[in-house]
Amino acid sequence: MERGDRWFSDGLKRGKRDQEIARIDQDGKRMWRSALRYSALGLEMGVAAAIGYGIGWWLDSRFGTRPYLMLVMLLLGIAAGFRGLIRAAREAAREQDEQDEQDKQDKQDNDGKQG
Repeated sequence: MERGDRWFSDGLKRGKRDQEIARIDQDGKRMWRSALRYSALGLEMGVAAAIGYGIGWWLDSRFGTRPYLMLVMLLLGIAAGFRGLIRAAREAAREQDEQDEQDKQDKQDNDGKQG
């Protein structure tokens, strides 16, 4: 193998390696972004329930309907928390579908280049 051919071959190997590293970095960023988003879901549910409880307690003390408005508002807060959970699950499913489609396209592109 001539020196120029070896240099070209080494350059191709480095290029593929650099692309792989960039892909791993992108996957790592995506993983951390998802982890942070989903870790906030528990906090979101707890805060929504606490706000509902607080508003219900205040309304009960104001109108003397203890504990009915507190229970109603607590349930609405819990429902709001679950609504956020369902929204996040739908968004995660959509993102996964998009990622699967991108991976499928990348695989087809790589198969086309090799073939």
